[in-house]
Amino acid sequence: MPPLLTVSHLTHKFAAADGNMSLKALDDISFEVAKGEILGIIGASGAGKTTLARCLLCLEVPTAGKIHFQGRDITKARRRERRAIWERMQIIWQDPYSSLNPYRKVTEIIREPLANYRRGERAGQEALVRELMAMVRLDPVLGERYPHELSGGQCQKVAIARALALGPELLICDEPLAGLDTPMQVELLNLLLDLQQGYGLTYLFISHDLYVVRHFCSRVIVLKEGKIAEAGTAAEIFTSPASHHTRLLLSCLLSLPGSAAS
Repeated sequence: MPPLLTVSHLTHKFAAADGNMSLKALDDISFEVAKGEILGIIGASGAGKTTLARCLLCLEVPTAGKIHFQGRDITKARRRERRAIWERMQIIWQDPYSSLNPYRKVTEIIREPLANYRRGERAGQEALVRELMAMVRLDPVLGERYPHELSGGQCQKVAIARALALGPELLICDEPLAGLDTPMQVELLNLLLDLQQGYGLTYLFISHDLYVVRHFCSRVIVLKEGKIAEAGTAAEIFTSPASHHTRLLLSCLLSLPGSAAS
């Protein structure tokens, strides 16, 4: 079976403020994501993780290289093509409060993609919203509340429900657990895993939390200054890292109480 996503020699540069130099945020990145896989992307701040996500979603046009999604080249997709891509590829952003419209109720936020893509009549859309809320284990009474009336974990569940509304195959999770307490992180990870297994979803899981990546992802890519420092299965990366940079990152994990025995 061909890979769901193929990234080939992807490079992206940003112009410096003075216009005389450029910052290379991504440098010759190549990898594949198989259907149903959970691929982890780790690296220090500024390694290029979010820039990579934005390029995959066609929110940034890379300087060089190719992105193939479901066998189609989407590297320089135009507006109509991007709309079609977003039906099959969605993202869960790090901060749910800033990614949700503060002036809309929960049910309206989840229904918005269905309305934008004209998926059925309003009654059918509202029925699907109820199903989506149940899928992400949100109490139906929360449907009439606004984001500021919810906890961070509840808001992230709203974001997940909205991301699932169009039935995507690939979900990009950009630090989806950041800022949440440990019980809620565990709850959301279990939810994501149940959704992945139940609906055959594919995840690109971006995180700085190495402990989570170690236990959640099947394969891991380590980024350093826009380049791939190392790639392999989670077992390979976390038990016998090949690069010095990866070993430095893992030293943070090994310093956590109880992690060495995990």
